[in-house]
Amino acid sequence: MVANVTLSKGPEGPADSSDETGVLDIRHFLLLLLDEGLTLFYQPFAAKAVEPQLFGALISATSAFYSEGSSPVGYRIPQDLDVRGYRLSASYGGLVTGVLLHQGCVSEKIVGGVERFVELFESQYRLVVTRWSGDTRLFNVTDLRRDLFESLNCTDLLPHEITYRGMLSLQRGSYGTILAGLRKYSARLGHFFIGDVVSRLASSWDWPPQSIYHLLSEMRSKGLINPALSSV
Repeated sequence: MVANVTLSKGPEGPADSSDETGVLDIRHFLLLLLDEGLTLFYQPFAAKAVEPQLFGALISATSAFYSEGSSPVGYRIPQDLDVRGYRLSASYGGLVTGVLLHQGCVSEKIVGGVERFVELFESQYRLVVTRWSGDTRLFNVTDLRRDLFESLNCTDLLPHEITYRGMLSLQRGSYGTILAGLRKYSARLGHFFIGDVVSRLASSWDWPPQSIYHLLSEMRSKGLINPALSSV
């Protein structure tokens, strides 16, 4: 659960289509112990999760292979490295690495958010990490998720849910069809992710992803869907 997340409202539609595409293509975040591939914290931005420890080990092993002998300060993930269909973008601290798994481009705003989260994590957990014995229970996952979403400051990455007003509109109004689809997508988890919905609807309806995104943004502005902070 994430409590008291403060996000700047900003415009409902994107100012730049490349930034929009980058947000929709972001799928997962891993916080890795620097150079060791151990995942300290994981946050999905899609309904289909990955196994974080497996991906952490793959990322570390692949980075070590490509970086062997080239860096005196430790492994560095090569730009545009592909691991099991995901591209990687990394932000380095002194103790940990924040890694985004995505399928497109990542905006400077999001990269800056990851950097802020890495800095915040190290300021809070420096002693824990330097003395860490492998017990992930030492990290407060609820607080870490709140800190990550506040650092990224991007409403589109949050899980969403259909509001009461939206449920009333299921059988009537111009949004009935898409609301029915959203209810189906959220049946298992109780929420849905914007990136998942854009990808699925763009494929099934043969619409441009930007059109689906703007439709969802319009629905959010009308109070038919909202971020589901309690689901995170």
